[in-house]
Amino acid sequence: MHPVRRKFLLGSAGTLVSATAIPRFGWAATSYDVVIYGGTPSGILAACSASNQGSSVALILGTSPLGGMPAQGLGATDGSIHGTYGGMTLSFFNRVGRKYNLPFTEKFEPHVAELVFREMLDESKVKIIHGTLKTVHRSGKKISAIALDTHEIVPGKTFIDASYEGDFLAAAGAKWTIGRESRSQYGESAAGYNISPDTIPISAYESPGKLYPSVLPAPKRAVGAADNCVQAYAYRLCLSNEAGNKRSWVKPANYNPDLYIPLKTNYTSFDPTPTQNHKFDLNSNIFPVRWDYAELDTVKRAAIELHHRDWIKGWLYFLSSDPRIPAHYRDEVNSYGLAKDEFVNTENFPVQLYIREARRLVGRQVMTVKDLQTNITKTDSIGIGSYDIDIHPVALYPDGVKHVNQEGTFLPRNLAQVPPYEIPYKALQPNVDELDNLLVSVCISCSHVAWGSIRTETHLMIIGEGAGVAASLAAKSNVPVSNVHVAELQRALEEQGVVLHYTA
Repeated sequence: MHPVRRKFLLGSAGTLVSATAIPRFGWAATSYDVVIYGGTPSGILAACSASNQGSSVALILGTSPLGGMPAQGLGATDGSIHGTYGGMTLSFFNRVGRKYNLPFTEKFEPHVAELVFREMLDESKVKIIHGTLKTVHRSGKKISAIALDTHEIVPGKTFIDASYEGDFLAAAGAKWTIGRESRSQYGESAAGYNISPDTIPISAYESPGKLYPSVLPAPKRAVGAADNCVQAYAYRLCLSNEAGNKRSWVKPANYNPDLYIPLKTNYTSFDPTPTQNHKFDLNSNIFPVRWDYAELDTVKRAAIELHHRDWIKGWLYFLSSDPRIPAHYRDEVNSYGLAKDEFVNTENFPVQLYIREARRLVGRQVMTVKDLQTNITKTDSIGIGSYDIDIHPVALYPDGVKHVNQEGTFLPRNLAQVPPYEIPYKALQPNVDELDNLLVSVCISCSHVAWGSIRTETHLMIIGEGAGVAASLAAKSNVPVSNVHVAELQRALEEQGVVLHYTA
C-alpha cells in the first residue's frame, strides 16, 4: 500500500508545526466566514465565488504570488474542451480576451492574467492578506484560525487549502500522500514505476560507469511498484522575439554543460508557444528532480528553487551557444529572450516555481483513472474535467548503454485520452472523522495517474469555484462541509453558470 501521511509541515527554522492551540496575541480584528490559503487561480476563484454568495472572505496568499502560474509565465493554458466549463472560469478567459479586443482567449501575457485576477478580487471585495502559514489552531475536528509568519492570526468558520504544495491540509492534520501508488492499490495499469519508457537516443554515460549529473542510477524496484516520485518541476518563462524587448541569454554561475548532454539530441524540446504581443510561453523539465520539495522547510525549498533557476538558465545558454548544438538551431534559440517588460523586478524571470505535483489529499473519495475514463458520472458533481492524462517524467535513467529513459511519462497517448468527466465534491473533503471545516481545491484527493489530468489550471479554477460556494454554504448554515446539501450546492453553481453535466 502507498503510505498515507499525517506528518505536519516543517517551519522555516526546522521546528515541527502542528495543529495546536496558539497564543491569543495577534488575532485579526475580523473573523471571516471563509478563509482561503493560497493565491493560486483556484484560491482566487474560491474567494470570489464565496464572496459572491454573501460570505466575508480572506485570501491569504501563502507561498504563491497573486495569480499563481498563469501570472507567472504559464500563458498558454492547457485547453479543456469548450463547453465543459462556464461560471467564473469562463469569465476569466473572457475578461482576458477583452484586454486584447478578443471575445475569449486562453493565450495571454503574465501581467494581464494578474491584472484580471486583481480586478475580480476587487469587484468581489475579498480581503487579501500577505503571509505564509506558521501554525493552525484546531480544536477537535474544527479549525478556528491560521497563524502566519507575519504574527497575524486569521480566524474563520470554514477554510480552503488552495496552495500548490498542500501545506495547510498537512498542518491541519488531514491525511495525505505524495508520489506514485502501485498498480495494485487502485487497479491502475499505468501506475507505479516505469510508466511506458520514453527514450532519448544518447548514452547516459559521460565515461564508462559514470553517469551524467542529470541522470540517476536505475532504481532496483519492480515495475508497477509504488515510490515517492513526482513529476519534474520547471519555471514557465515568458519570452519575446522583438529585438527591443528581449534579454539575451547569459551564462549562469556554476554553469555545467554536462547537465544538458543527455538532452542534447532532444533539443527540439525548446518549443515556445505563442501567446500575445510577440510573446511566448516556454515549458521545460528540470533534472534531477527533487521529489521531497513539498515536505521541506522554506529554506531548503528556496535552495531547490535557486537550483531550478540556474538549471533552466544554463539549459538556454547551452542551447544558444554550445557548438554541439546545430548552428541553425542556436540561431533559432537566440532569436528569443526573456521579455523585458515582464517580471521587471526580478530580471524578467518569474518568481513562482512550477510545482506540477506535490501532496495529494486522501479524502472521502480518491479519484482514480476509472473516474476519468469509465466511471465518469457523479451525483455530487461540481464541474467537468476534460484534459487528457499528461504526466511529465519523474527522472532520467540509463536505458542500456545507448539511451536515456525519461521515466514516468504516460504513453501510449491513446491510453491517456479521457472523455469529459465529472469532478465529485467528496474529492475535496478530508475524511469525516478528521476535519469538519476544511476543503481542498488544488491538492485534491486523487491518484498520481488521475492527477495527470486534474492538475491543469483550468480544472483547478473550476474546483476552486465549487469549493468557494460550498465553503460559503457551510459557513452560513454552521455545518460541517460534509453536511452541505449537494442539491443546494449544485443549484448555486448552476446559477453562476458552472457546467455540472456535459453532453457533446
